[in-house]
Amino acid sequence: HERVTRFKSALLTERLEGPDRGEALEQLRAATGEALPASDGLWVYRLSDTSRQFNVRPPALGYALAPRAHPDLLNKSAFPLLDEYGITIDGNPRGSVSEAGLTSVSVKAIDREAGLIALKPWHTNCVPDLEACGAYDFAGDVMLDPTSKDYLERKVQETLAGLGRPASARLDPQAALALGVEPDSAPTNPDPETPLSEYLWNAQALSEQAVPRDLDTARDALEAAGYALNESQWAAWEVALTRGLPLVWGPPGTGRSRTLRGIVAAAAAEAQASGRGLRVLIAAHSYRAMDNVLLGLDELLPQVLPEKPYELYRVQSGYNLLSDKKQKKHPGVVAVTPGSLYERGTPDVLALKDRLDSDEGIVIVGTTPHQLHNLAMSTSFKSYPSGGTRKRLPHSRWFDLVVIDEASQLDVAASTLLVSKRRDDGAIVLAGDALQPAPLHKADAPAGLEHLVGSVYGFARHRHGVAPQALQVNYRSNETLVAFTRRAGYDAGLHAFHPDLRLALLPRGRADVHVALDLRNDSLEVTGYVGRLPDERPADWPDALHWTPGWSALLDPAPAAACFVYEDAVRSPVTAFAAP
Repeated sequence: HERVTRFKSALLTERLEGPDRGEALEQLRAATGEALPASDGLWVYRLSDTSRQFNVRPPALGYALAPRAHPDLLNKSAFPLLDEYGITIDGNPRGSVSEAGLTSVSVKAIDREAGLIALKPWHTNCVPDLEACGAYDFAGDVMLDPTSKDYLERKVQETLAGLGRPASARLDPQAALALGVEPDSAPTNPDPETPLSEYLWNAQALSEQAVPRDLDTARDALEAAGYALNESQWAAWEVALTRGLPLVWGPPGTGRSRTLRGIVAAAAAEAQASGRGLRVLIAAHSYRAMDNVLLGLDELLPQVLPEKPYELYRVQSGYNLLSDKKQKKHPGVVAVTPGSLYERGTPDVLALKDRLDSDEGIVIVGTTPHQLHNLAMSTSFKSYPSGGTRKRLPHSRWFDLVVIDEASQLDVAASTLLVSKRRDDGAIVLAGDALQPAPLHKADAPAGLEHLVGSVYGFARHRHGVAPQALQVNYRSNETLVAFTRRAGYDAGLHAFHPDLRLALLPRGRADVHVALDLRNDSLEVTGYVGRLPDERPADWPDALHWTPGWSALLDPAPAAACFVYEDAVRSPVTAFAAP
């Protein structure tokens, strides 16, 4: 089966029930660290041996089930099937079974070694009904296939509909050529400029716009809390707090998340000292990237603002909840789940919208583009908003500061769902890695328009000429590796914090190692014991793990760097640089 051999799809041999399901969930919890509550309605299947390398990274949306004996099921029309068996779903049964989500699931966890996978049914999933009426059997020999449902287009259309036709909006000649239309002229009766139109067509001017803030007060508050940054981080911090559209270039290991948390905490401290309210958005293309910034703020802010005049929210989907472990670790972060576009706003959702509409206090929200749009479109009415309300809600002008991390992984279209929520005088901080691969699309961009439809980082940097502020100290690698990245195109000022970094090996049974890191003085002290790597297979070496003296060569601290080359049939390189 081609899709299975390419690891794009998975063959599921058996759905586990009863005690077998409970044992499998326990195994998945132990292997993945996820909560996976038994009451969460999860379906647990066994993976076929050929599907253990299924290429998926949970939590992952966009999959559907189909019995292997009925490969055409996902392409069948949804409504006739539901009508035939008298089944109703929580949604609109338009299009095919795949498009209507009749068998849609998300992947919550996978243990490839044990051959187990946990799935959560989508709100439109009607597999139990299809089984109850005898239409199809999903208990075993089932394919798990990726689907191509577009969750973005409608939200972008709703956002752009409220944009109107401001004077700054001009169709690029190259874009007109790609679309096969004539370049347009300036509108005779232009609509007012909006925060989104400024970003789309006047990003350069926005980047030069000054934002008044008392930086001395802000920095004093951070330093009094013991929060230190290096020189390049302070430089990026200052630009981010005083410009309308700053660009922060932070390669891996340069403390980008720490710098962004310092920016948000400083903005909060300065607003509190000035007696102003503040609304901050922390966003990224994924929950993982967003959480890297948000989930450290609940530990930093109490040190900067002991009176806690702030509220922290995580706006999430029902498929990307915090694990029980993270909830216990971050009790100060309030979770809010807007639900789908068709759902009526719950009391906590509507209460958060009221807080964002207000100017009182400090409110910090972390989320993704899709969930921010869902939050904006939530109302107290049962029906979906229409007319002028539908145009107005996507442009809820909530945030004084919009911080977008991993901006090199977020495309321009999705970014409109975030920037449209900026207040008239609000700022946008874009942070990312200029050399990170851009978001993948199903088709290549027209020649010359790569930075118009690619990443938001490239849009600002190359489309509008916004100069980046680079973080220049790498805390993760030694100078040998950092020098290699400079050859690959990273900033010439990038250097290693500890240039001679090596592995410190401890004798077995010894844990008496001390590591002291002092950011203020750029010093690293490591004291411990250097152990000896084995030349032969140790007696207690695990049978499941291949033994080779190459492991010792790879871990030898003497060489400054080591390279491990292996064949990977699961993942394909996404850049020419990675292909060799």
